[in-house]
Amino acid sequence: MQSFKQSKKLLYFSLKREKIKLLFWLTGCLSFVLIGIIAFVFIYDDPIDRQAMVGAMSNPAMEALFGKVIGIDNYTIGAMYSHTMTVMTLSLISISAILLVVRNTRLEEEEGMIEVFRALPTGKLAHTTSAMTLLAIYNIILAVLSTIILIAFGDNSMDVNGAVLTGVIYGLVGIFYGSVALLFSQLSSSSRNATMYSLLFLGLTYLMRIIGDTGIEWLSWMSPLGLLYRTKPFVTNDWMPVLLILIGTLLFISIAFVLQNYRDLGSGLLPSKAGSRSASKLLKTVPGLALNLLKTPLLIWTLSLIVLGVTYGSVMGDLETLIAGNEVIGKIIENNPDQNIVKQFIAIILGLLSIATVIPVVQILMKLYSEEKKGRSVYLLVGKHSRNYVLGVFVALSFLSSLLLQTAQVTTFA
Repeated sequence: MQSFKQSKKLLYFSLKREKIKLLFWLTGCLSFVLIGIIAFVFIYDDPIDRQAMVGAMSNPAMEALFGKVIGIDNYTIGAMYSHTMTVMTLSLISISAILLVVRNTRLEEEEGMIEVFRALPTGKLAHTTSAMTLLAIYNIILAVLSTIILIAFGDNSMDVNGAVLTGVIYGLVGIFYGSVALLFSQLSSSSRNATMYSLLFLGLTYLMRIIGDTGIEWLSWMSPLGLLYRTKPFVTNDWMPVLLILIGTLLFISIAFVLQNYRDLGSGLLPSKAGSRSASKLLKTVPGLALNLLKTPLLIWTLSLIVLGVTYGSVMGDLETLIAGNEVIGKIIENNPDQNIVKQFIAIILGLLSIATVIPVVQILMKLYSEEKKGRSVYLLVGKHSRNYVLGVFVALSFLSSLLLQTAQVTTFA
């Protein structure tokens, strides 16, 4: 028990420091749930419209995006919500959990905070325990509030059992991918690598679900996202996948705690890639240094946005079937009666895809702030480079990245 000494005090410290960030993430995830259920209740209140959607959603492109259609014979609001919202919501919650765990474990170790904590009378595993407890509290609150929202705003097809199951899988997926991030935090030598490997694992499991739902079904069962999708809330309410994911979560957490005892503070169990003996000419410039710092997140965002563009572009052939006959969607979209409703809908989708590119653009400028906060940007300023020049380089890079990302996304969309 000495290894867990003072875990409670460290948890209070983490709660105080993380409360604003957690509140923003919690608000965002719950808003996603709330908007989804309200939209379905008001837009698809007619059973005829819902049954018409079944045929349109039963094609490989839509199954890749949302999963196989569930509740085909009786496509209720509850079945429709589980079908179209489950995978997206699980993915969003997983990202928030990965960032939370890496930030409170590997990143704090990089910044020297854990070394300070261990200089105090705290156990070796106390900080990690507090981080995982914080993750559990966040996801339990998310699960409970999601359940309440579904019960309060859903229709009579959304029973309490299905609402509770939905809340449970929302909370559990966050804890599962948080445990994955904890494991990669032990294996990786930096927070950047831990985040990258965790997100790649999430992307791989998402891809496995796509392949499984559109062909090789056993791959979808091997994916945590595909497995939790098969709980089918409001249709069959199958709790068995929850048990399997819970076992996997406990296994990952146990392995991560064991590995932490076998590594030195500040190091990872996987060997780090050896760097060059001397810096390249490009790296000696401010633009080259900025690109080197941002190449990994830019690459991940580029691939993610291209996949997003391809996914939405693949359903364009069935778009007219999806929105035809729905008077509510027609009223929302058709602002110009002289233009085709499908073209107006495509314009809206392109606008939403463009908004997604704002995230990496903001991330580029925030990188400059984080480098200054950590005291590393001062080395650029002690030489011949002015503050305005360094800022201008990052602003120019963010602008060019926005153009390139949107071009790549629109090209694949078309």
